[in-house]
Amino acid sequence: MVIPEQIIDGVTVFSPKGKLLSTVDYEEFRNRIHKLKVPPIRGVVFDMSGVDFINSSGVSMLIAGLKILREADRDLRLAGMSPIAQKVIVKVCGLGEVFEIYDSVGQAVASFEA
Repeated sequence: MVIPEQIIDGVTVFSPKGKLLSTVDYEEFRNRIHKLKVPPIRGVVFDMSGVDFINSSGVSMLIAGLKILREADRDLRLAGMSPIAQKVIVKVCGLGEVFEIYDSVGQAVASFEA
């Protein structure tokens, strides 16, 4: 799975669509995140609105990205949580306190300016 990305105001926004499984693309994703932990990138937002399935590998991928970025004084934030992403990440895994979660990509991007 190739996850589309764009840069908005110095923040990289990933917009996965469909299944967020990432067992095959895990190393590629880690390499992409490592490249984003230096200026001018201020952080990363995952737009979860297009995710219709997420398993433990997908959650692990998000946690790994968060860890890599936080070690570099950056952050990974989630936005536009689809119902399934909300259920798995917040309710099942209890990660609502670990990730900053925003209603929209715009709000998440703006949060890096505060």
